Amino acid sequence: MITTFSGVRPTLPERDFLIVFSPSLPCVLHLAGIESPGLTACFGIAEYVGELLARRGLPLWERNDFRLRVPSRAFRECSLEERERLIREDPDWGKIICRCEEVTLAEVKRALRANPPARTLDGLKRRVRVFAGRCQGSFCGMHLPRILESEGGIPVHGLRKSGPGSFYVLRRDEVATYAEVR
Repeated sequence: MITTFSGVRPTLPERDFLIVFSPSLPCVLHLAGIESPGLTACFGIAEYVGELLARRGLPLWERNDFRLRVPSRAFRECSLEERERLIREDPDWGKIICRCEEVTLAEVKRALRANPPARTLDGLKRRVRVFAGRCQGSFCGMHLPRILESEGGIPVHGLRKSGPGSFYVLRRDEVATYAEVR
């Protein structure tokens, strides 16, 4: 199965940002119609939203203890010398789990132990790019359920693709037969 994507990004006829408090729920702030320049405007939008919230009486303060997750270098980006060194230090760096994106067992384990840890297949995809290659998970999808069970403590039948109800593996008694569907 190949994953395909479609969707709708709502826009406004005025082609401008909409940042307003809800007329019916005064504690709800709507941000809509933020198209392509939204990424470059995000800092200005954040400052403006902070001002609006402060005017509404929300106490704001600057956090000094905020910790960002430091991205680690991907195996596929390492030089041959770096790869050899990593494999000498930990043989799991030499075990390729995703052929398309050259993701190793060591990278998957690191993502499962990170703060916060990956707990779904999409969480792993965002962190280490499994399921993101040309085969869309046909290779790594066979190996990851058992790895998540042994390394992440997530039972195979509890593994989700993304959120609630998106189970990746069903028990045999949960799979409807063709006769039942007809």
